[in-house]
Amino acid sequence: VFTLEARSGGLYALFQVFPYPETPGNYTFTLEAWVASNGSQYIGAAPGNNTLAFTLVGSPNAPVVVPLDGPHGPNHFFAVSPVMDAPGTWSVDARLVLANGTAVDFPYTIALRA
Repeated sequence: VFTLEARSGGLYALFQVFPYPETPGNYTFTLEAWVASNGSQYIGAAPGNNTLAFTLVGSPNAPVVVPLDGPHGPNHFFAVSPVMDAPGTWSVDARLVLANGTAVDFPYTIALRA
C-alpha cells in the first residue's frame, strides 16, 4: 500500500493508492480525513465537491481533475482513474470542500517510472 499524509486547515488526511504506483496505469485513490487536534473522524466534507487534481510536473498540460466519490462512512472518499498515464513526477492536490464552503487542500507527490 502506498500511503502519504498531509495536514491542512486543522485536518489530517491519509492518502492511499492501490496498487502501489510504480508505472503509468489505472489506480484506486482513497482519502480519509481526520480532525488533527483530537484524531476523530472528520465528518464535515460536503458530498459532491471533493476532488483530486493531477499535474505531471514539467508538462504544459493543465491539471486533470478527478471527482472523489463519497463520503463512504463519515470520512472516506475514493476515485478510480487511469489519470496517471505517463512516467514522471505527479503532483496531486486533494481538495475537500467543507460544509461551510471552505476548501482545504492537501498536496501529495507520486513518482512513476517508465
